[in-house]
Amino acid sequence: MTDFARFVETHVERIAPLDREAALAYWEASLSGSDEHFRRFSRLQKRIEEIYADTGAFAVVRRAWEEDGIEDPLLKRSAGVLYRRYLGNQVDPALLGRIVELASEVEGAFGTFRTEENGKTLTMNDVHDILR
Repeated sequence: MTDFARFVETHVERIAPLDREAALAYWEASLSGSDEHFRRFSRLQKRIEEIYADTGAFAVVRRAWEEDGIEDPLLKRSAGVLYRRYLGNQVDPALLGRIVELASEVEGAFGTFRTEENGKTLTMNDVHDILR
């Protein structure tokens, strides 16, 4: 196993549980509309983004991607995907944290929006019936 293959294996072991937990937190937040659920999602998303902001890990991925010596097509694809994912987070950590916070606020506003008509909150089915 190459050094990069070991890196990918370790990365997946580290990120997969967090990614799953964040997805479940988002799902719960979307269903409940609860501010606490959206805050939980935001905290988890920040942890994920911090992983991808790691400059040392990015250097490993960048080297693997740019050297083009990877023969295994799946590993080569992994290098490209990871390179692009890490690249987007190579910014000031404070800015990255603020971006995650704002994105979570937008998700919360969008996820909890409910149409109202004449003082009555409508479901999406109600809206579809009205628009038919």
